[in-house]
Amino acid sequence: MTLTDARARLSEVVDHARVNHEPVYLTRRNKRIAAIVSLDQLGEATNVAVPAAREVDEELRARLDEISRRTSRHIKPGTPPLMDAGAFYNTRPPRL
Repeated sequence: MTLTDARARLSEVVDHARVNHEPVYLTRRNKRIAAIVSLDQLGEATNVAVPAAREVDEELRARLDEISRRTSRHIKPGTPPLMDAGAFYNTRPPRL
């Protein structure tokens, strides 16, 4: 459904998502840009996605810290670290 159509019939669109328990996808120039979902669906998605992402985040940070500890043993004393694991995790790859 186009964003313009949804704006004109917002109440109907929200009711459709809530009653049918299925997302209504909003489009602009034939590309999906957003979705209207019921609170139940949003809660289900959040309850699954957020804890899973936190677990991956914690595991990744722990692995990066371990790598940092292992490699720091092989560096000469007094050499400044290139980057700690937390800083590495929070950086973005260079734009190409």
